[in-house]
Amino acid sequence: MNILQVSNLIHKYDKETILNDMNFTLKKGEILCVLGPSGCGKTTLLNCISGFVDITGGKITCKEQVVSESNFTMPPEKRNVSLVFQDYALFPHMSVKKNIQFALRNKPKNYQEEKIVEVLKMVGLLEKIKNYPHELSGGEQQRVAIARSIASGNDLLLLDEPFSNLDPNLRQELRSELRNLLKKNEISAIFITHDQYEAFDMADRIAVLNKGKIEQIDSPRELYQNPKNTFVANFLGSKNLIKAIYDENTSAYTCPLFSIPRERIEMSEEVYFYLPNDAIQLKESDFINHDFEVLGEHFRGDNLELEIKFRDIEMSISRPAYAVNIRDKLLKLYFNTDLIKIIPV
Repeated sequence: MNILQVSNLIHKYDKETILNDMNFTLKKGEILCVLGPSGCGKTTLLNCISGFVDITGGKITCKEQVVSESNFTMPPEKRNVSLVFQDYALFPHMSVKKNIQFALRNKPKNYQEEKIVEVLKMVGLLEKIKNYPHELSGGEQQRVAIARSIASGNDLLLLDEPFSNLDPNLRQELRSELRNLLKKNEISAIFITHDQYEAFDMADRIAVLNKGKIEQIDSPRELYQNPKNTFVANFLGSKNLIKAIYDENTSAYTCPLFSIPRERIEMSEEVYFYLPNDAIQLKESDFINHDFEVLGEHFRGDNLELEIKFRDIEMSISRPAYAVNIRDKLLKLYFNTDLIKIIPV
């Protein structure tokens, strides 16, 4: 069952189009991450879904009920949608219990008491029930905000970069906790981020936004392995895009490094080879000492990222740190062309 359906959504501010012909669905228990650069329309999309802004065209449907059209906007409080913001949005003069109780103010007293205990146990903060926000860490405050949203029992949870104010280790910990919590309770969620690794961690599917349009929406694995264009590949962190041309004589796409025999693809004249990390291999050689130039090394803990130049083309390779020792070995660069994709600009 679809909890949410967004159909041909358009939102304009003055004469500027902020969201342009956007289409997607969200199933019960599914986590969709909306990924894109600053200013691409991510937060505006949440505001349209929650009812804080009107839409210019298209339609938004929640559980088969139309909540937004160009001439109709259902009030936010009637949409069964909860929001979690990056700044927590807790009431500073209320205890943890009172903050959560606010979301349950229309429920019977006994139900309120039981639900507060239940959601605080979920987020591991039952012992903080009497504390005030200023007595909590940033991570604890965000857990309370999430607990309050879950307590409401709404069909859809919208999270606008909820962990952006937290340190990296805590962000990773809370991402794991939140995903497990949402999955265990079959809560549908849309999670806004500009961090591709955060999206990979959280999402069942990722929608990549660019200037108000969805460039691609797919599973994290499919996005990484088969980006539809150079914007998606670049935004997901790939530095390995090589311009290619089609050679009519050999019926192959070619670049200075290699050629891939293939029938001409119906796409724009300008195409690129996309090289996933696995498509570039370093192998020991008895006679060639580095047929490439190492421009830089970046230690990432478990991994080592190498910036290299090969035949005047710069690339990046990530390998387990223990497996790479370029200083003491004779190495040659190989390409697995079976893993290389051809994509348009």
